[in-house]
Amino acid sequence: MNAHNAYMLGVEFSPDGRQLLSTGPAPDRRLFPPPAIDAWSNLLCAKLSANPSHQQWHDWIAADVGYTEICPGLPIAPDNGTG
Repeated sequence: MNAHNAYMLGVEFSPDGRQLLSTGPAPDRRLFPPPAIDAWSNLLCAKLSANPSHQQWHDWIAADVGYTEICPGLPIAPDNGTG
């Protein structure tokens, strides 16, 4: 079985930001990837031409979280927004 018996109680990203796991209420405290989560990053990256710039990461994602390349193999957009 690869799903919770009830509702999801919470979700959390892995330290590298590439995986998302969910947990359910007791006694179902197992961790599972939400349905189809493995395909989401591939679908997103197929539509992008570049990773966010460092400034976009700061503005859109988090100022206090270190930069992570979301789509390996794609260039990082320049901070001036012209790329």
